[in-house]
Amino acid sequence: MGFNEIWPIVLGILASIGGIGAVFVTVIKFSSKTIAKRLEEEYNLKLDKELKRYKSSLSNKIYISKVRIDAEFAVYRELSKAFFGVVDCINAIFPYSIPCESSVYFYDDNQKAYEKSSCDKALAAINLAQDSLSTNAPFITAELFEQYNEILELCNLQLWVFSDILIPMDRADLAPEDFAKTKEINEKFKILNENVRKYISKLDVLD
Repeated sequence: MGFNEIWPIVLGILASIGGIGAVFVTVIKFSSKTIAKRLEEEYNLKLDKELKRYKSSLSNKIYISKVRIDAEFAVYRELSKAFFGVVDCINAIFPYSIPCESSVYFYDDNQKAYEKSSCDKALAAINLAQDSLSTNAPFITAELFEQYNEILELCNLQLWVFSDILIPMDRADLAPEDFAKTKEINEKFKILNENVRKYISKLDVLD
């Protein structure tokens, strides 16, 4: 038996017991309307929140064609490869911290040749990254371009410092802040990659 069938029976019983029954009926009707109204308000409030959340998720999306999405992926894949190469080269010539005495290089001709080769590799990697950034500059956001460019400038500075000191001296003459800058480069590159991931995740195919 459903509520609609039970309710008339309840009302009939309450009416049969006189005036107090009428009071009960009034109270029950008032209470049921109040509860129904409160439930409706709570439902509408929840519905509004869900609608706002849905609209917010839509506003955060960037809807573009499948062709353009593929092009965006290709651009950031190219930049990622080029800049990973640069950062790896800088880490090779400038580790996070100054080497301890036991690991200081014996600076003979072979070591000088190795250091010169490391500099050449770093310079080639920087040039490749610079070309990649310049070529793709019109196709990436201004914010991400600035982050890429900042990392490139720091890497250039590191290479310049290392090359300048390397010729007349050796690694032992490098200052602590020179090594610390490599850590800064790695941290900025990590943040940049996270920002690229966030941007890529916003892209969606336009139906």
